[in-house]
Amino acid sequence: MPSVLSQPIGLIVVIPACSESDIVRVLESLNRCDRSNIQFEVIVLINEGATVLQEDRQVNIRCYKEAMAYAQKIRDWTLHVIYIDEIPDKIAGVGTARRLAMDEAALRFGDIEKMYDGIIVNLDADCEVSTNYLIKIKDYFNRQPRTELISISFEHRIREIPTQKHRYAIRQYEAFLHYFIGMQRYIGLPYAFQTIGSAFAVRASSYLQVGRMNRRKAGEDFYFIHKFTKKGTIADLTTCRVYPSGRASDRVPFGTGRAVQDLLADTGIYYVYHPQPFLDLTMLIEGIKQLYVGEAQSLLKSLPDGLRLYLEGQDFIENIHKLRANAKQLATFEKAFYQWFDAFRLMKYLHFVRDAIYPDIPVYKAIEMSPISAMLAESLDLQSLRPPDPSTNPNGHIHLEHQNS
Repeated sequence: MPSVLSQPIGLIVVIPACSESDIVRVLESLNRCDRSNIQFEVIVLINEGATVLQEDRQVNIRCYKEAMAYAQKIRDWTLHVIYIDEIPDKIAGVGTARRLAMDEAALRFGDIEKMYDGIIVNLDADCEVSTNYLIKIKDYFNRQPRTELISISFEHRIREIPTQKHRYAIRQYEAFLHYFIGMQRYIGLPYAFQTIGSAFAVRASSYLQVGRMNRRKAGEDFYFIHKFTKKGTIADLTTCRVYPSGRASDRVPFGTGRAVQDLLADTGIYYVYHPQPFLDLTMLIEGIKQLYVGEAQSLLKSLPDGLRLYLEGQDFIENIHKLRANAKQLATFEKAFYQWFDAFRLMKYLHFVRDAIYPDIPVYKAIEMSPISAMLAESLDLQSLRPPDPSTNPNGHIHLEHQNS
């Protein structure tokens, strides 16, 4: 294991790796970064469970050797390569891998009360980054001392994908991610941030204060990052980019890789949440003051059926009374309300109304019907989201569990 730092290092980039056949690509991308006046290190943590296919183990061994060989070539930054095997199958997976790598980075920063509160940067082994990646991360945290975590802009490397069907799959999924967060922002939800595991950075002290990364086998990034949306100490970094590969994967039950794999296995039309359930939430959001002054029952009755039925099943009136009892000011009540109606509860609401009232629709239709279509058109080619000829296979669609990860 690497030793505690003997000199200040501003950033440590952590890269969990499992069955990765081209670890050098992400390392070369980091090496091409402008790193003027930046002291940084990289930790590659190769991980495998106790039950692992022999072919995957051989890939991991090659990955370790290639990373170690690359480490010998570096002159002005340091690469640490760690190989952890025999992880109990119960906890083996992306959450544990990210946790082990981030824990090691925190240890590298040493006793942060007395030494250095550096930045832990999360990246994945299939990614590349823009050349200003390191500088922009460092500069943002230096300029914004109250920000604890940043969500970094991303763009999948669609052009290098060889088949049209695969390109269409990842193009749809990326559009969904922007649509999902864009609709939340449009209606004014305070936790509307992307939660991509390969595209965020966090202060080491903050990482420890919130209890470190969880061990979930999927969605670990969603649950971890939303700890900071609740604190109000998260921000977007849009001046640099992470470029994930857009590959298919069966390692996790949901997320980009699984979505792409499922789309490739089918005819590939991606169905997503209807925009109306988001718009229905506007009445609830605009009624927070009404809730605070004790008019929860009248507001509840006025809400659209799907939202009203969902809230009734969540003991809405009882929970609002509890929030009011502990809030002496409207601002305090509003903060407490969003602690209750958080990003996870939003997901449960969307699933409830999807099953009861508003079935999923193709992502291109959802965007076209939404009030944010013009905004999304500034960064997405909306025409490319339409199927070449949807009439040729009208039943060729699949419904996927949407998870922002």
